Amino acid sequence: METSELLKRRARIELIVVLILGTAICVYIAADCIRYGVKEGFDGFLNRLGVGIAAICTLLIYSFLYRENPFYRLLEHILIGLSVGYSTGVVWTELLKPNWFDKLVGAEGRIPNLLWLLVLVPGVLWYFQLSRKNVWLSRILIMFFMGTGAGLGFRGVFQNLLAERGQITQSFKSILTYSGGSVSFTWFNFDNLLFIVIMLCVLSYFFFSFRHEKNPVLRGSSRLGRYFLMICFGTIFGTTVQGRMSLFIDRLTFLFHDWLGL
Repeated sequence: METSELLKRRARIELIVVLILGTAICVYIAADCIRYGVKEGFDGFLNRLGVGIAAICTLLIYSFLYRENPFYRLLEHILIGLSVGYSTGVVWTELLKPNWFDKLVGAEGRIPNLLWLLVLVPGVLWYFQLSRKNVWLSRILIMFFMGTGAGLGFRGVFQNLLAERGQITQSFKSILTYSGGSVSFTWFNFDNLLFIVIMLCVLSYFFFSFRHEKNPVLRGSSRLGRYFLMICFGTIFGTTVQGRMSLFIDRLTFLFHDWLGL
């Protein structure tokens, strides 16, 4: 009973806070739109109204930092709907219309080719995923696309690995520099040597043909390889966090500068 009473009290407090903040924000946006409308006319009014709506959307999205709530879910669904709608338009204008529909009806003075109607047959098979009884029909098409995609993907990966600038090709680096019949060791060669040592240590971490416990060399190199992997993953994670913070700073700049004018 006490827990239920606390939850009800918390819900009432949250509702009051939301009403106060929502009223204050709406009043500020209305006053801001009227002020710019008087100075710049109807265009200024619409511009500030768009900025205010963007600010509300930003605040509702960041309300998730407190806890998940209906406002956040509403904006999440709107964002997903807009993304799907935009993607659908892009697929039609950039893919289906020029590569299928225009050839079917003979657009731009071309001869209509009704054979393109046959493409509808495999296309319709996708929609059998919505049928529990006949879902197996969609799996035929999925199997074909997955097999084709995997084959093209593997070919592309191996071509990139073995290309002139591929990962495997670029892994062979010179440790010594030959110039004018003499051999020298420069800082450039030192960088290459360091790269090769790190690469071999990381590869030894994934080498399981011999037990690491019984081979001191392999045990030491694999331990170093694990440390190098941790450094690499930490750098990637730090870069990801830095990118997210850049987006957050951009939103704060929008709220404080563009919206509030501070």
